[in-house]
Amino acid sequence: MFERILIGSFAGLLLASCADETPAPDVAAFRQLNEQLVAAVDTHQTNIPGMTDMAACTAERDRYEADVRPIVDRMRDMSAGMDDCMIAMGRDNMADMQKTCGGMKDELTTHMGAACASNDLAQDRAESERHCNAMRQTAQQEMGRADNMMQGGGMMSGMMSGGTCHD
Repeated sequence: MFERILIGSFAGLLLASCADETPAPDVAAFRQLNEQLVAAVDTHQTNIPGMTDMAACTAERDRYEADVRPIVDRMRDMSAGMDDCMIAMGRDNMADMQKTCGGMKDELTTHMGAACASNDLAQDRAESERHCNAMRQTAQQEMGRADNMMQGGGMMSGMMSGGTCHD
């Protein structure tokens, strides 16, 4: 309980520091989207063995895209504000969330073109496994950045020196 209060306090300080001209990033909502993304990737990975014919492969691919693309798009939309806040607080080296989310979108687009494109279902399943691993790794990176923002990890100097979010 104390940890949640402490994390909430740090998040409040961070959001207050970003409140001048740039809207504060909604880090908690971003983390929730990231968790939804990982759950969707996990479901896709669980469903891979069921891709036993082209119809099943295509159905799973389409189901997965319908679940994941809106999440990735929303994360990408939110990431620009998070990067702006990081830059405003002097943490330029951590302002990579928009680029990383763009990479996730590119990975998803690549996967949609390659998934179920082969007549060899083993290759199609291998592509889906590869994609799941890539998305999970990228999601972990994004979660780490969001955790840094919520916990103020290493960013207290920016907040204490009056670092604010300005254009």
